[in-house]
Amino acid sequence: MASMKMQSAAVARKIYYVDISYAADGTPMASPAQLEVPSGAKVVWRGPESDTRQFKIDFPDSNPSGNGGLLDDESAGVDGASLRLDSKQTTQMNARSVSVVTNFNYFIEAPNPNVPGAMIRADPIIIIRP
Repeated sequence: MASMKMQSAAVARKIYYVDISYAADGTPMASPAQLEVPSGAKVVWRGPESDTRQFKIDFPDSNPSGNGGLLDDESAGVDGASLRLDSKQTTQMNARSVSVVTNFNYFIEAPNPNVPGAMIRADPIIIIRP
């Protein structure tokens, strides 16, 4: 029994990626714009290669990690802000456990290159399934 527990703990959870790109006007875009993941999955948002623009992931209604925010480690920013990791800005979270399919709308906020100090947003969605 103990060896089965050790084996299940050693199984890595799948990582799902959301790639952030920017339109000509600086509007951030998520690909995919709608991502479906299982409970407990790790979701990583990553900016374009060699782009230094920081972005922020904001869940306005509720937080799908269920633990008060994004993971706070070397590749996840505080309050959903991206940090530079290798050649990309990235942030990550773990999807909470749900008993029914649950939708979470979120915003990607990024600096507006045409208006200093202003932010612009995109509004993709994450769907968490049991």
